[in-house]
Parts: sequence; C-alpha cells; structure tokens
Amino acid sequence: MGGEGRTHWRRWWRRLGWVVLLLAAGFWTLFTGVEFVSGLIGGETSALVGGLMEFAVFVAPLWIGAALVWRWPPVGAVWLLLDGMILMTLLIVRALTFYIPPADLVMTALTLGLPPLVAGLLFLVTWWRDRR
Repeated sequence: MGGEGRTHWRRWWRRLGWVVLLLAAGFWTLFTGVEFVSGLIGGETSALVGGLMEFAVFVAPLWIGAALVWRWPPVGAVWLLLDGMILMTLLIVRALTFYIPPADLVMTALTLGLPPLVAGLLFLVTWWRDRR
C-alpha cells in the first residue's frame, strides 16, 4: 500500500506539472499571437520584430521545455527551472530600472516566471523519486 500510494502521488504531481506548463505555454502563445496580429492589422511595422522577440523570449522556451520533458524529463525540468529563473531575473531588473505598478509586477511574476519554475520543480521531483 505504501509504495502504491507514493506512486499515485508522483503520477498526480507529474500531471500537475503538465497542466501548469501547458496552461502557461498556451496562454503566452495566445497572448503573443493576438498582440502580433493586432499590431499587424493596426499597421505597426515594428509589430513583426516585437512579436518575434516576444515569441522567442516568452513562448518558445516553454514549448522547448515541454518537448524536452516529454523526451528527457530531467533535462526538460532543468531547462524549465533555468527559464523561470532567467525570466524572474529579467523581471526584477526591469522593476529596478523602470517603475512597474505592484499589481502588474505580481501578475507578471505569477504568469511569466512562476509557471516554468513550478512545472520544472514538479518534473524534477517526480523524476528523482521515480529513480529511487
């Protein structure tokens, strides 16, 4: 019973990691896609470069992390943890150099930096526990 219950919880943690990761990746894909399209429709010539930059910084690392977790769980987990730490560092640097209202700062941290950190930690813990 003890081993079976532990395996059950690890399976749920892994599923929770996938839910967090896919929700974040889907949200940022939709957000950057809509922003990119609205900029193009509005006639902003810089929308193409800005949209590609946002995709490269916010969206692509999440999808790359999902692919890595799918194929090599520890590598993907470390990738996601690094992605989350880099995004949180960039957010802190931005907050120190420009004024960001506290509510915006909290929402950005919760939607941008925290999901890859949480998902990476969940994947890493479940992978580590499965090895034992």
